Amino acid sequence: RGNIRKLKASSDTFEQAWNLAKKSDYWNAMILNGLASSTILSSEPKIIPKLIENGALGASVSGNGPSIAAIVRNDSISKIKRVFSSLDGNTTVSEINNKKAEVHEV
Repeated sequence: RGNIRKLKASSDTFEQAWNLAKKSDYWNAMILNGLASSTILSSEPKIIPKLIENGALGASVSGNGPSIAAIVRNDSISKIKRVFSSLDGNTTVSEINNKKAEVHEV
């Protein structure tokens, strides 16, 4: 992991990503965030374009790293899994959940 304090130096880039997301351009916001974050946090920045080339709609570093997330259509899952297989760690495939959040008090 890199130094998360260095993220502030790229605040203009993250603001651009935020503005893309506000305009509902989520996948490009995710990509821009991923490229900027991965470089600063010592993740593998080359993985983001590789995921896009293999069918990801968006890809980014999650949190302060080292997790990487990619959004793909079903027909690209196997290609994306191959890209992730070149890295250490585990790959988890999950479906999109469009349910409204609920709160249950115990």
